[in-house]
Amino acid sequence: MFCYLLYITDGESSIYRTQMSKQERENRSRLKRYISYKEFIRGTLSIRERVCGKPNCKCQRGEKHVSLFLTRSKGGRIEQLYIPREKEQLVRRLVKNYRDVRDLLEKISSINWEKLKSKPFSDAFSGMQRDSISSANSSLR
Repeated sequence: MFCYLLYITDGESSIYRTQMSKQERENRSRLKRYISYKEFIRGTLSIRERVCGKPNCKCQRGEKHVSLFLTRSKGGRIEQLYIPREKEQLVRRLVKNYRDVRDLLEKISSINWEKLKSKPFSDAFSGMQRDSISSANSSLR
């Protein structure tokens, strides 16, 4: 029985563009542009409506105050951040950019998944340096 471990560290794994499919090259190029030149943030925007409690306020007649919040989970806890109206478009763009990055990573991952399914493991990533793919068979004995 053979088991392969894939060790990837900075500078030790490289794949050449000529060994990538056209789709993978395009996805990686788009991802690089996002990471290099665009800001992004992980989170979910949510609108909250509330009543303030002032007796003569419009919210007492059913027209509630509307606020926008950015929420995320971090370390098992939920964090919330109030987003002022003048920052709404910026934050919406940052959240969209994050989702675009996540989608591109998923596309690249799916390409690699298919490579692993269709070829023997050692052939699937033949563009990587040989030192980065090690057989763990001897360490299992």
